[in-house]
Amino acid sequence: MSVRERYNLHHPILWAMQIKQEHPFWKVAIALGIVLFFVNSVLFILLGQANADEGWYLYASKLVYSGQLPYQDFAFTQTPLLPYIYGIPQHFLFQSLYLGRVTSAAFSILAFILSLLTARNYGGKTAMGITSLLGGTFTFGIYFQSITKTYALTTFFFILAFFVISSNYRRDLKLILSTLFVLLATLTRLSAVFFAVPFIVYALFTSGTRSKWTIIALCLGASFWVLILALPNVDAAVWGLVTHHASQWGNITVGKWVSQILSFRTMLLFMAFLPYIILWGTIILAVGFKQIKSGIVRHSAIFVTAAGLLLFAIPNLVSGGFHTEYYVPFLFISFPIIGIVYARIFDRQGKISKAFMSMALLYAVIAGELGVSRGHGKAVDEQVGGGYYFIDISGGYAPVEEIRNVSSVISDNSTAEDRVFVLEALWLAIESGRQVMPNMTMAQFSYYNTDTKTANHLHLINDQIILSYIESADPKLIILTDLDWGTLQHSPEYEKIAASLEKNYYLIYRENGFGQISNNVEVYNRRKAK
Repeated sequence: MSVRERYNLHHPILWAMQIKQEHPFWKVAIALGIVLFFVNSVLFILLGQANADEGWYLYASKLVYSGQLPYQDFAFTQTPLLPYIYGIPQHFLFQSLYLGRVTSAAFSILAFILSLLTARNYGGKTAMGITSLLGGTFTFGIYFQSITKTYALTTFFFILAFFVISSNYRRDLKLILSTLFVLLATLTRLSAVFFAVPFIVYALFTSGTRSKWTIIALCLGASFWVLILALPNVDAAVWGLVTHHASQWGNITVGKWVSQILSFRTMLLFMAFLPYIILWGTIILAVGFKQIKSGIVRHSAIFVTAAGLLLFAIPNLVSGGFHTEYYVPFLFISFPIIGIVYARIFDRQGKISKAFMSMALLYAVIAGELGVSRGHGKAVDEQVGGGYYFIDISGGYAPVEEIRNVSSVISDNSTAEDRVFVLEALWLAIESGRQVMPNMTMAQFSYYNTDTKTANHLHLINDQIILSYIESADPKLIILTDLDWGTLQHSPEYEKIAASLEKNYYLIYRENGFGQISNNVEVYNRRKAK
């Protein structure tokens, strides 16, 4: 094999040019996927169910631009980058749940475009079309990347790293840039550090001496920033980054822990993403393990990305809390890889193999758009249903409009200087522009069953702190949902809390079908002037 032929095998764009003349269908597929992705994103911005995380991420964004720091001044359960990025439009334009969602959708759409370009560079319009169809119909993932959570930003940095490391940029430059982007992903979501490991190892082993020091400096810089924020209150940082997540396991034995992972969690993932598991399995069987092994050497960028995705799956499987939404970045980044491999091998298959590959792709597209299954009970349905499951008009309004309606009551009965007591419904503090009581920045997760000294140290609240707020009538308004009442009713201070609420406050507003779980919300106004 000549030097030029070997170069063509390694260069993604020239590799794509070797594909046979592509069918015009793939141009239609590209356009269809793009339209679906955009339309679904807008749909979920407007009608997507409210998620509790949206409140605390946007409130954290408000706090950092008022001079406060994560872990030191308020509780935060992820690495610290997101509020600094999402806070830019919130600070310089206006506070709004809609604006937070638009910010997410902007990153999501950019990530989708980059995935199409990456697929095209390797596999031409065929790979681009497959990626477009898979991405545009993955409504479960589009919903979670259209609301204010970490997924849109994490996926954006993941695909940036994949795009750059696959490019024809100068080798050391693309290694430095890909390292930067995986570090930014890690600073957005802690579990992304597992995705970053193969990129950083690959960069260190294949870069020149000067670039190695630049890569090491980037890693040290990212670590140093987190340490600067964490060291003044290590306990709060450990609670936010580790304890909060790990404690959701409860006190279970190692045997039950392993059993939970290997049985329920694995099965739930299988149910949720069955179409994509079948698609991957079909492609792997069609390629053959020998070709995969040889492809690793020739196409290291794809291998590094795939290795990062597999490692990224691990912490999300074993963490205390578990939701299949954790795998949204995994799936989105896998789509261009599926498209690339599919484009390279399809024409070399026999009739039966082609039929199986086509059916697997069609099943993934249809199931992604409409959902996999129903009838397993609400807890399972919300995991395995498509994104349309999360369209919420149960209260008679769009979800954010419901929140804005209640926020108007808060605005009419308080001033900008007043503080409000709010747990689950932290969204209301964003839409009304009000401040919450101290240590109530994590919505319902602000409550932590511990002693008062520890709670204050971690920037959280406990039963005694809740009672003191209501007894002293410090908050101008108290907002409680059914979920909040459930928490209070299990408190040993419940009788005193209920009596103080009756004494110091009176009900001014009640709304049904409100929030993430469509429960009731009540707004109480202070009886006496402060």
